[in-house]
This record gives sequence, C-alpha cells and structure tokens, in this order.
Amino acid sequence: MNEYPHIEEELITALQKKFQINDAHLTASEWDRAYLAGQRSVVQLLSIVRQQQEQQNQRATQKRI
Repeated sequence: MNEYPHIEEELITALQKKFQINDAHLTASEWDRAYLAGQRSVVQLLSIVRQQQEQQNQRATQKRI
C-alpha cells in the first residue's frame, strides 16, 4: 500500500466517467481494443488500491479508539 500515494475518491469518480466500460467494437483494431482495456485496468487498479487504503485507515482508526 505504501507504494501509492493517497488516492482521493474524486479522482476515481472522474476516471470512471472518462474511461467508461464499453462493449468492444469489432471494427476497432486489436491494438485499439487492447489500449482501451489497458485504460480500464488502470482505473480498476486505482479503485482497488483506494478501497484497500480506506480499509487500512479504518483499521488504524479502530486501533486508536
């Protein structure tokens, strides 16, 4: 988790709007489809890291209480 800076929810929301999951267009080249899939995979990774950061923060907060 320490390898990523804190990720804000607003960033994830903006990226999800910008790089929405779309059906693959068979007329698009294989490279274009792979490029779009790569964009989505980055958004998914950041979303997962954000969730893990939140869980870690909640556990840390609970330990302090």
